[in-house]
Amino acid sequence: MIDYEEVFRIYAHLKRSKEYESEAEDVVAREAFSRIFSQMLSITAPNRNSVVLLFPVAGGIPSFMSDVKELIACEKLKKERSKDKEFLKELKAIQERIYAKTAQKLINLYSYAGFFRKNDQVIGQLSPLTYDEKAKYTERIFEELERKWGKVLSSASEDYIYGVMGKEKDYIKLSELINTIANSTGYPFVPAKYLKGSIKELVKAGEIAVYRGEICDPEEVDLRKSEEIVKSLKLGIELGEIRDSDYVVKKEFAEELLGAAKRKRADEAANRILEVLGDRNYAEISSIESELPDLSRKDIVDAVKRSQRLELYGGDISLIRKVEEGAELSESEKEEILSGFNAEHGEFIFKKEYAEGIKNKIRTVEWEPPEISEDEERKGEEIKVSDLIERFEDFEGRRVKRIKVKGSGSNSLKEDALNLGGAVPFLNLKGKIAVDLKGRVFFKCSSELEKAGIIEEILRKIAELDSNPEYSVELEIDAEVNDDFRIFAEQLTSTKSEKTLVVE
Repeated sequence: MIDYEEVFRIYAHLKRSKEYESEAEDVVAREAFSRIFSQMLSITAPNRNSVVLLFPVAGGIPSFMSDVKELIACEKLKKERSKDKEFLKELKAIQERIYAKTAQKLINLYSYAGFFRKNDQVIGQLSPLTYDEKAKYTERIFEELERKWGKVLSSASEDYIYGVMGKEKDYIKLSELINTIANSTGYPFVPAKYLKGSIKELVKAGEIAVYRGEICDPEEVDLRKSEEIVKSLKLGIELGEIRDSDYVVKKEFAEELLGAAKRKRADEAANRILEVLGDRNYAEISSIESELPDLSRKDIVDAVKRSQRLELYGGDISLIRKVEEGAELSESEKEEILSGFNAEHGEFIFKKEYAEGIKNKIRTVEWEPPEISEDEERKGEEIKVSDLIERFEDFEGRRVKRIKVKGSGSNSLKEDALNLGGAVPFLNLKGKIAVDLKGRVFFKCSSELEKAGIIEEILRKIAELDSNPEYSVELEIDAEVNDDFRIFAEQLTSTKSEKTLVVE
């Protein structure tokens, strides 16, 4: 609150000047406020966004001071007539009426608020407030600032916090976030207690995360750090407290960090499971649990699902023993085994290599890579995708009949799966899809595709079946070379695999 004497001094000085002597009281008062604002720039610089100045109206000062003097007089009489109980009783009633009147005048007196918004000084008049001895005046001013000008906020959303952090930051220390909000006038001000409460609610809702400790990037996660991350990263849970030293973390980064930690833990757990298995090709989960008591069943199952060297089996184990003994299996028994290896839950853990051997023994259909076209001769000019992009004008208006993709590695295959999903609008739905993986064809679709999105699913499944595949994919399409197709072609070039088009 600005000293009323300072305001009155500047106000009186302005009224005596030729420039303001004929101006209205409101104009002179605002000029006085502006000059006080300018004098305080250096004082308010460190936490400028958190500063709100309350200015008194110069014209109301004499009346207010008159009431203050009456209160002082009452205090003097109280001392002088301290033994006269009847008088003191009457004096108390008078004093209470004067105090209420004076308090209301004080509220009316300080009826202008000033604050910084970006590079501007904003001065505005508050709505009239009625004196209430039980109400907190500062809270009522806060509500007015929030409702009328949006200068302050009683809660912070995910977008607000992300905006303060900026796009380039994935995490920020809470103390830095608080200071940034207090210093930068580009944002509405959120007091620290409201900010912390909002962060707790956002963490509980799973929209933002909090990390206690020294944070790192996902690629820096080691086994020791992974244990700390799983313990210290809070997302989607109720927080007991939040400290200024904690980090506020964007949800996407938190999930990436937690995923890296869980993978590292799962890798370590998988190594330990393999050690326990030893020369055995499979074992019941319960026996693994007994030999690794520090790992829960959930830890063990999660490690198996994430591992490229282990596989879960949820089928009848006696059927596996029949395969091992070379016994004949019915088609339904074969299907049960294969579905057992694809089950979400299971009671047995297999070494991946042994599981693949079992599957190969019971597969009865071996395909040769099919020809995409039924024509003996494939017509058209075969070009690289990059050539079509570079020489777009030469090919514009022609038709693309086939896409060929060749590459290696499961990661590359997954990336190509995503990109080839973009081919759906251009598919010849009566055409064929051929997928060749080291001489074995896992899928061949030669009938009309009811769901063209099956392309991506096919390639994903192959990536799951082989950890380091060499693959080729051919899709029959029927697309005009235009701007839409060029956008799709540009997306195809984002991966390392070899890509060609057959253009008529």
